[in-house]
Amino acid sequence: FIALLGLFALVGVLFPTSAQTQKDGNVGSFEERSIGINISEPIFQSESYSKENEVVSELDSIHTLYERQGKLKEFSKYIKKYYKKNKKDAAKITGIAMWYYRIVRNEVYLTKDGWIKRITLEKLGDSIMAYKYINQAIKVDNKYMPAYIFGGEIQRVNYNIDRAIEWLRNGINAAPESPECYGALAKLYRLTKHNIGKAYSILDEMKSHVAEPLVNLEYARFYYDINELPRSFNKYNNTFWNDSLLRNHFTETDLQNYCTSWHAVYNIDKDLITAQKKIVDKRIYDVACYGLRLYPKNVALVRS
Repeated sequence: FIALLGLFALVGVLFPTSAQTQKDGNVGSFEERSIGINISEPIFQSESYSKENEVVSELDSIHTLYERQGKLKEFSKYIKKYYKKNKKDAAKITGIAMWYYRIVRNEVYLTKDGWIKRITLEKLGDSIMAYKYINQAIKVDNKYMPAYIFGGEIQRVNYNIDRAIEWLRNGINAAPESPECYGALAKLYRLTKHNIGKAYSILDEMKSHVAEPLVNLEYARFYYDINELPRSFNKYNNTFWNDSLLRNHFTETDLQNYCTSWHAVYNIDKDLITAQKKIVDKRIYDVACYGLRLYPKNVALVRS
């Protein structure tokens, strides 16, 4: 009887029901695998979320202080107080989740016959606590997309791709007018399902719900990721100069990729765009200056 109960418990873990949609627990530890899934490239761009990163840095500092004092047990009390103080701020709550679950990537091995054969990843932290705060963030603001994307990211790096898709779909259903989860879901299909047709259909789906300039920005990112640099450049270029308010949506990575794609395009087909080069060079210079005011240490922007 006890063995039978254990079997039912195992089935519940391996095959979660729809009622467990937002109740992911400990998803397991990483191990080296060679299964043809590229998980070195994240769908959650943590550098894009400054408020959450500030929380992570602050908690890191406090944790280090308690550790040096031999008072780590007190740290859990500090986090509870911190959460209570910021319990209505979805971004800061998501930052707590990010502190609990860190991902170290990009230890990639190449072989003679092709690309990635093995990727070593390491989990730093506790997915149970991370999901506790992710769910709290969604409870505070069910349209806060970074919480859904980070929830999907934890599943993705543990090879639970269908669960990651479910997290992102939940985000789209909660706020179909927000572009973030569409872009993340398209990227997820491209990386893990090797289904670029499905990825494009998700981006096309976004057109019915999201403002056109934001759709173009997601396309620019997607084209850059698949090395369609001329198309990426055109989307970035039109979006950046269409409305100055839209520039707030450009991340550091976007600005860097915008400039990089121009240089790549010019090197690919100099004759095609020589007549436009002086005009576009001036624009790229202005973009780089704009980016450096925000991110003065970005080497790629300095070179542009």
